Amino acid sequence: MKNLNMGMKLLILSILVSFLPILCISGIALRSATNELETSVLKSNVVFSTLTKEQLSTYFNERRGDGKVIAESENVINGLKTPNQSKALIDFLKLIESEYQYSNIFITNSKGIILVDAKNNADIKKANISTEPYIEKALKGEQNWSPLKASKLFNDNVIILSTPVYDSRVIVGTVNIVINQSLMNSIVHQGVSELGQSGDAYLINETGMLLTETRLGQYTKDAAQKISIDTDATNNLAAPIHSANTDYSYTGTYEDYLGNPVFGSLGVVKIGDQYAGLIIEIDESEAFSGVKALNRIIMAIGGFFFLLAILLVTGITRSIVTPLNLVVN
Repeated sequence: MKNLNMGMKLLILSILVSFLPILCISGIALRSATNELETSVLKSNVVFSTLTKEQLSTYFNERRGDGKVIAESENVINGLKTPNQSKALIDFLKLIESEYQYSNIFITNSKGIILVDAKNNADIKKANISTEPYIEKALKGEQNWSPLKASKLFNDNVIILSTPVYDSRVIVGTVNIVINQSLMNSIVHQGVSELGQSGDAYLINETGMLLTETRLGQYTKDAAQKISIDTDATNNLAAPIHSANTDYSYTGTYEDYLGNPVFGSLGVVKIGDQYAGLIIEIDESEAFSGVKALNRIIMAIGGFFFLLAILLVTGITRSIVTPLNLVVN
């Protein structure tokens, strides 16, 4: 400091006294704003995860009501009485399938043999599925869902709601609502793009096997029931799925199955009669793009005012030092 001239000393003193406190305050404000934005991202992800869980729960519960209404309809009961006159029943099933966007609906008799379906599919007509657990339960009076799994009968992954049909308190057959893999994917993916371009959602079982395809990435087709993934998300969900803990939730950052950092929300949902892990993700870079943009803006503003302060202090210093140098000389 002894070797510095008076002008430089005044410049350094001015910066220390005026600009450094402002810089500290700006840093605190930046950290506070960043925390607020991160909290906002967290809340939006949690809210979307909660809404998706409720949407899935509502969808499968409503199908139970649909199954009971269809099973109690005269069209179905009369159709089971006169299986050789099936056209009216097929037309009725087609109407229901189209209105509610099911993948298919089929009717079995009391022996578990398929009589008709909404698509009038000759490949499944007269198939004996009496040994299928969901049919066995329905013929004993229990409305139930099959697991979501591969089906040779439908050549697809399906989950089926089976409802007993009664006539004079006697079970005379079953009504079966079919939801295939494509429909399951669309139910899970619905609205996730609103989180961002990289928004994704999918279901897994407790071993990490995909129950639905992903919306993005390499598992968008022909992956459900075939591909298992191993990430922090799937590992964290294993125990809650096994214990059917639908209260479990987690939101945070981790690497997805591609090794990319993501911001995700995890939860456990009930689909039909089975439990699955729901994973909702968005790329970390997109999730916190607002935070990064804010950082850049504040840094730019801070840099501008720093340069402005240097110029002002330099000008003021010269206006003080120059007259003093003239007096000294």
